[in-house]
Amino acid sequence: MKKNIPNIILLVLLAGIIAFFSVSYIFVSAKSFSEEENRALQTFPRFTVEKLLDGTYTRQLHDYYSDQINLRTLMVELKASFELLMGKNENNGILYGQDGYLIETHPYTEDNYSYLKNNLLKIEKLMSVLEENGIQSNSVLVPRKVDVLKDYLPPYYSAERNDAVWELVGSPHISLTDALKKGDEVFYKTDHHWTAEGAYIAYRELGELLGYSPKSYSTFDVITLSDSFLGTTYSSSGFFFVSPEEIKAPNVNADRYKTEIVDIEFTFDGLYDESYLAKKDKYSTFLSGNNAHVRIYDTQGASKPTLLIIKDSYSHSLVPYLCEHYNIELIDPRYYTGSIEDYILENDIDRVLFLFGLDTLAGANLSIR
Repeated sequence: MKKNIPNIILLVLLAGIIAFFSVSYIFVSAKSFSEEENRALQTFPRFTVEKLLDGTYTRQLHDYYSDQINLRTLMVELKASFELLMGKNENNGILYGQDGYLIETHPYTEDNYSYLKNNLLKIEKLMSVLEENGIQSNSVLVPRKVDVLKDYLPPYYSAERNDAVWELVGSPHISLTDALKKGDEVFYKTDHHWTAEGAYIAYRELGELLGYSPKSYSTFDVITLSDSFLGTTYSSSGFFFVSPEEIKAPNVNADRYKTEIVDIEFTFDGLYDESYLAKKDKYSTFLSGNNAHVRIYDTQGASKPTLLIIKDSYSHSLVPYLCEHYNIELIDPRYYTGSIEDYILENDIDRVLFLFGLDTLAGANLSIR
């Protein structure tokens, strides 16, 4: 009997753990969203015979028990920590780099390469149409953190597989990789976007390309909008022990500019929607996040040319610098359903800038037409 005591203790312990987590589903309210992971969670699925027969119900039920398990956040963090202890320096495709930088590995598939080639071709075709109509345009690509922060990569990590994708990028597309490598803190540690310094470097580089004289960094009186920012890379990584960081931005006179979200008919003063500072998605403070069509109005009536930026969210933190030289409109082809070509030709657009992160172009079939 004494020989069986360890086995009995182990059996009781395992039964207790199973009982604890089973009962917790009854007494713990289900959450629909995870702030730490920045994603929607599976709630208890509605049963239908059709969903049972095609397997949807059982998949959703599996996801429900996985997403709603008690202490889930702690388990996700423990799993990521164990990966580090095992010397992998990676979890969920996120590298834990030097100085606390979280860097995506970007394991591209053939679909990603196909998206990139097709999207670059769409940009080139639209640029040709604009040239025929006397409208100047440029295409600029924002590199990924893994392209710029090579000195911050974990030991023994080879970035060669990440470099290969750039072989598909040629003229007329211009990369900002070399320019960003000259900065100090050009990307957020917990997010894929560039910082105020990174956006300023892009603004400075674009001056020669677009034909304006960049103002000095000190001119913009950069201020701190938040000191508790944890970005999307943090949410995907599981490295929840990483410290929050600051979001900085030019100190723009809110009385001077108005931002109109055209697709939802929402207008606010200035360039920053400060309601997002109280939310997890603090980067959306810039221009109120991702929207199909945005206009920036200069209420001082300054006579400036109109620049249309066809873009992803990297442009949002760049706009406060560019507003010094242009009236600005922005169209995001991930959400815009109309013809971008028709809009440009039918409105008073003086110049067009295509500005995308490389990962955006490799991530989906964009509606650039």
